[in-house]
Amino acid sequence: MNGGDSVTRSAGKSPIRSRWGCASTLRHIGHERMTFFVAFLAVMIQNLVLMATRLYHRVIVWEDDWMFGLWRQSGSPQTSAHP
Repeated sequence: MNGGDSVTRSAGKSPIRSRWGCASTLRHIGHERMTFFVAFLAVMIQNLVLMATRLYHRVIVWEDDWMFGLWRQSGSPQTSAHP
């Protein structure tokens, strides 16, 4: 009975807002900022995946040159010191 009373008391508000405050803040932000935030998050995840792939290729794929490949900035990574 108490749950029903709380729903009728907050008739103008959504019951989600009374339970979780984060849902109401997400609603107040708006769709434009939400889509911008989602796009920004997707770009950051893409950058993290790209950096992890580069590090994987430097360390694992060129394993004979991994010590120099990590710190060398110039030169082609495929050229190894020893044939």
